[in-house]
Amino acid sequence: MRRSQAHCFRLASLLPSVPASNCFSALSRLLLLLLFGVVVVPHSPAQDTGTVATEFHGKGVAISVTIRDSTGEPISSLALVKLFRGTIPAGQAQTSHGRAELVVYDVGEFTVVVQSAGYTTAQKDLFIDAPGNAEVDVYLRASSAAPTAIPGRPLLAPKARKALDEGARPWRRQLGGSAETSQPGDAPRPRPS
Repeated sequence: MRRSQAHCFRLASLLPSVPASNCFSALSRLLLLLLFGVVVVPHSPAQDTGTVATEFHGKGVAISVTIRDSTGEPISSLALVKLFRGTIPAGQAQTSHGRAELVVYDVGEFTVVVQSAGYTTAQKDLFIDAPGNAEVDVYLRASSAAPTAIPGRPLLAPKARKALDEGARPWRRQLGGSAETSQPGDAPRPRPS
């Protein structure tokens, strides 16, 4: 058997729907398919990657909100940024390093409301007239009210606080602290020697 005939029989065994007599037409189809794959596949990375700017077919707006303190520096604490269109909520995000990004589908008038612990709530109105990107700076003022709880200590309901105190009392006595002065979460004091 000649080499080309042996190749046709192997090809016919791989493609059971192709009889051995049509071996050369099947081989040409296979080569055409491979050529199509080589030509088309390299062009697929040129397609849209789905970025924020093109996510909504040119109609969306990416609103970047920067929250700053009275000195003009971005705040380091977490803040909640809410976006309203009139009275209807249009989005909400938490900040990361003083920045938050929100995406809306249409242009128009919006209100940005920012809340953060230790600062007064701030709001800013903005008008967006074109799709794409928009940037907004919101300045927060430090709250003049004293904090209601000591930072770092858990705020518990009275029943939970009582149960915690009763459960921790034997441990405090064993560690040498008095149950009245120690707080849950305090570091144990060393025993006198």
